[in-house]
Amino acid sequence: MKAFKFKLESILDFRKGMEDLLKKNLASAKENLNIKENELNSVINDYLEDVKELLEKGELTPSDMAVFSTHLNYLKEDIENGEKEVESFRKTVSERRDEVMGARKERMILDFLKEKNYKEHKRLGSKEEQSVIDEFNSNNFKKAEYE
Repeated sequence: MKAFKFKLESILDFRKGMEDLLKKNLASAKENLNIKENELNSVINDYLEDVKELLEKGELTPSDMAVFSTHLNYLKEDIENGEKEVESFRKTVSERRDEVMGARKERMILDFLKEKNYKEHKRLGSKEEQSVIDEFNSNNFKKAEYE
């Protein structure tokens, strides 16, 4: 029996490579999202600490209020921009995840086809083997009859 050779092996290897590459892209996108979320959380914590500090000070002069107000507005703007960036990174992660799922489906189709072809190859090999055995037994039986 000949060794099994899947005719689409090179395509399967290519799809596996693409899937691995897309998985790396997804991991990178997730890492970037985590970094942005940490940066956003840091700005939010700064804002909350500054508000707490403002409340603890009690009475403030108008110039202190103006400085705090400007600073808090700056932090609010940073928070809004950070939220937009985080949302953009979440969208990117979602897109990368969809790409990985698509690549996985394409690879799995070929894996299934390879497995199906392998089973057929084994079945035909077993059938061929059985016919050789049957022929051998038949020849031995005929030989025994003549003796």
